[in-house]
Amino acid sequence: MPAPELVEQAGRGEVVLGGCCLMVDEHGRLVAPDRSCAACGHDFTAPPRRPAQARPPLV
Repeated sequence: MPAPELVEQAGRGEVVLGGCCLMVDEHGRLVAPDRSCAACGHDFTAPPRRPAQARPPLV
């Protein structure tokens, strides 16, 4: 649950509160909006990030 200060910020339109459950597909990609535009209210999903390159173990 968000702190009272965050709820107040949401009431003033300074932040957008989301849900607590993220939905992902079989590849681990988000399938539900995870961003929202404060100006127009449009919800969208950020583009996927490239996976981090595997690093060799330190010896």
